[in-house]
Amino acid sequence: MRLGRSHGEQQHPADDPADETVTSELGWVSIDADRRRWILCPLAFPAGCDRDSWAAEAAAAWLERWGLPADTPEAESLAAMLRLIHERANVQIKCHQIWIYLPDRFTTPLPVFLAVWRQSGDRYRRLRMLTEADKRLRMLTEADNKSGAREPQTDEVTTEHLGTGLQVLHQRTQGNGELLAFLAYAFRVEEHATDLQLFTLTSDLRALMAASDDIGRLVQGITVYRNTDERLVVEA
Repeated sequence: MRLGRSHGEQQHPADDPADETVTSELGWVSIDADRRRWILCPLAFPAGCDRDSWAAEAAAAWLERWGLPADTPEAESLAAMLRLIHERANVQIKCHQIWIYLPDRFTTPLPVFLAVWRQSGDRYRRLRMLTEADKRLRMLTEADNKSGAREPQTDEVTTEHLGTGLQVLHQRTQGNGELLAFLAYAFRVEEHATDLQLFTLTSDLRALMAASDDIGRLVQGITVYRNTDERLVVEA
């Protein structure tokens, strides 16, 4: 499902007090993802489908790709986790796609959020610290967030289709004292006037580090293309 959510309440980490976060009019994304490791979680559903039916079908499809029976308590448990991820994400996160990382039967599903924003700010006029990254990319990845116990780990990353962007890993403490690990990527695709943001956060730093290579491969598989369709269309 392609769905542009450009307005309304948004919460950290996609919060953007300094810049606009408006859905890109020109760019959209396609992703080459290993469907044995990734489950696409739609933000909205076509007619005849809802959260419950999607979760049940997605759980069954994932198990079948691994050669496992779909009519088992394991399928019901996975469907319940997928429903919860969808329910929470729609309330708490502003994004355009959600990819759920699930590499095996023993790993807790990890949602990864993808946002496709209209390009904002001049790349060179607002240059800061990294010669190939502007303030916008640093904001989208929280590269300058100093609230954690450690400095954010910031690196440049280059992909065949997106060019050079930022990768940032840092930890921060929530108001309730919970420590969260946050991994984010941001790219500017000038050709389509699009700023791309991908991020995930979890209280389990070890799980995030175990997933980081596969998240990096997901990023490598992203292509931004010119959006010539209606904003809301169902995609297979």
